[in-house]
Order: sequence, then structure tokens, then C-alpha cells
Amino acid sequence: MAFNGKWVFDKSDSLDPILDKFGVPPENRARIAEGRPSYEFVKVADGEGIMRLIGPKKTLEVQMKKGEDFDSPAGIITDKTRKARAEKVSDTKFIVRGTGDQSEAINRVVETREVVGDQLIVTIEVDGVSCNRYFKRA
Repeated sequence: MAFNGKWVFDKSDSLDPILDKFGVPPENRARIAEGRPSYEFVKVADGEGIMRLIGPKKTLEVQMKKGEDFDSPAGIITDKTRKARAEKVSDTKFIVRGTGDQSEAINRVVETREVVGDQLIVTIEVDGVSCNRYFKRA
């Protein structure tokens, strides 16, 4: 699996528009902008894996299984948890979509994770607003 292993934060682009979309307060914006999280991916079985987003104060862990909804922390945007489902696009790309009440913006967030060479690109998109976060293989 191209995702297996650890990834360290490199850079972000277009982060402010997504934070604006969710009304993230200034004190949280600074923490998010300065944060340097890392990812860890562990394949458990075919179509099943664990994804960890590791920050300076806490680690968010998500267990994903092909074709099943799971509880997904909204990570950098809010402390809320949403129902989501992962979809494998290829060996180097998967998409996580919210499956809950689509009238809530947090449930319309689409997260795309793609490995390009030794770089992991995470794109967070909602209602036409998006940002990219880049990670390098550790």
C-alpha cells in the first residue's frame, strides 16, 4: 500500500479560505497555521486500515473498512465527529466523504489523499472552497 508508514508535514496552501468557511476563531487559526501534524497509515487487512493524524496535543485515529461508514473526527476544522465513508480510487488515492446530514457543511467535506512520489497531498474541499496540505514520507 502506497500510504503505509509515517508522513511529516511540509506545507499548506489556501488554508485561510477553508477556515473562513467554517468560522474558525482567530485563536484557533494561529494554532492550526503553525501546527505541523504528521500522518501514520497502517494496513490491517484487504480493504481495511487505520489512519492516525498526530498533532502536538492529541492524536486522531480513524479505523476505515471498505464499504462501511465510520466515525471521522473533523480534524483541523472543528472538534466535531462526522459519519464518513472511504472510497479507494487507486492504489495511490482515496477519498473520504461525509455521509451524514448534508445540510451541515461538515458533512459535505470531501477529503482526498493522494501519494505522488514521496509526497502525500491532502485536499480538503467543501462547497467549492479547498486547501491542500503536503506531507513528506518520514
